[in-house]
Amino acid sequence: MDRAPISISLILVAVASLAVAQSAAPDTLLPVPKYAEQNKADRAVREKYKTELASRAPADRLALAHQFNEMAIAGTDPATQYVLFRLARDCAVNAGAFPYAMSIVDDTARVFAINAPEMKASALSIGIDTARGDPATLAGNYLKVADDALAKWDPDLASKAAYLAHKLARGNPALLADSDARDHAARLESHEVLDVMSAQRKLARDADDPQANFLIARHLCFHLNRCEIGLPYLAKSAPGKLKDLADKDLSAPSDPAAMAALADEWWDYTDPKGDLPLGSGHRRAAYWYAKALPGLSAERKAQAEKRIAESK
Repeated sequence: MDRAPISISLILVAVASLAVAQSAAPDTLLPVPKYAEQNKADRAVREKYKTELASRAPADRLALAHQFNEMAIAGTDPATQYVLFRLARDCAVNAGAFPYAMSIVDDTARVFAINAPEMKASALSIGIDTARGDPATLAGNYLKVADDALAKWDPDLASKAAYLAHKLARGNPALLADSDARDHAARLESHEVLDVMSAQRKLARDADDPQANFLIARHLCFHLNRCEIGLPYLAKSAPGKLKDLADKDLSAPSDPAAMAALADEWWDYTDPKGDLPLGSGHRRAAYWYAKALPGLSAERKAQAEKRIAESK
């Protein structure tokens, strides 16, 4: 994987509207303080914590990252608050705690109108040169960021983290394979998102297009686990077992026996084309088994509980 990470811009698949956009910052977010204000606050914080900041040991840097982040979350004047978030992020990166650095960026974005994806990518890039620790551990921490990003459908960040892990993993076949696997998963996610974008454009022209409805339903129901939004799309897909299941699901059975029967159908569903993630039917079955549980017989309840556990 000796190549630059994928370069598509961060795509936000909005679950409620399927709109692809970068939203404007809400009115409640503070603007990033001016550089002069930041510099003044930075000098004050560094003077107060000059002893702690002098240590380059990863454990000390991580402890300071937690301290600064907690202080920033607690709140103070905007300039000092922003500087504390920034120092916390930098200390976490210095410690090689890349997943925590990403969460600090998220904390910052809850207060200030920042470009969080750009800040995360920048922090990861800086870490390759400034983080202390053995290469294998640092590579593993980059892979944790990649996994978190994949779970949040952020293929750009996942690919970036996988690429940096690969650079640190030279000579370690297991880590090289792991970084390649994350990069491959990020590329698949990117294609999935692009498929959804294309399907959305098709539906703007023809709301009944079966394949476009299926692609959006697959993403919402079986990748994002948002069947309450995706099932109406699935019901407009091509005739077949999945469409039948969607129709039955949308009829919202209220009788425990009927709910359990629907769960059984989801559980037994097999995807002949391999278009769905593994376990997709089981996860939807677990939803209906859980709703049916209070009204089931002891034997049926035991089976349902076993299947719910197996679906996780």
